[in-house]
Amino acid sequence: MPDSERLSVYLFYLEQMSISDIALITNVAVGTVKSRLHRARAQLVKWLSE
Repeated sequence: MPDSERLSVYLFYLEQMSISDIALITNVAVGTVKSRLHRARAQLVKWLSE
């Protein structure tokens, strides 16, 4: 998993930050954070189903 996706997952789920706060911290658009979280979730589902 790319570092950007890993960081988004960490901040969202473990640090319980909002998507807008993550966007500010990582200096990307809110939509980018949502996309990263979506891709990371899909990857985790794939890994767990194997």
